Amino acid sequence: MNRAIGALCGYKWVEKAGNGKIRLNVTLWFQGNSTTQHEVLAEIASEHDHDPTAFPHDIGPEQPHQEEFDFGQDTYTRKKRTG
Repeated sequence: MNRAIGALCGYKWVEKAGNGKIRLNVTLWFQGNSTTQHEVLAEIASEHDHDPTAFPHDIGPEQPHQEEFDFGQDTYTRKKRTG
């Protein structure tokens, strides 16, 4: 797999489908009401245990986040110099 395909997988626009194949995230191009479309979506969803954060439901890279940690240290206070 080349870097371009790797990037597309990272954005969840495509996924590896085995044996060097990739599969387009079909939710990008249809959400229609035909039986065939729903069957394709259901098949892919079942392959991912119907996880709402998995391909094809989650599109785009993971959002960066920040966390605040408390290391148990007191806030630094500056002492006045004497002399």
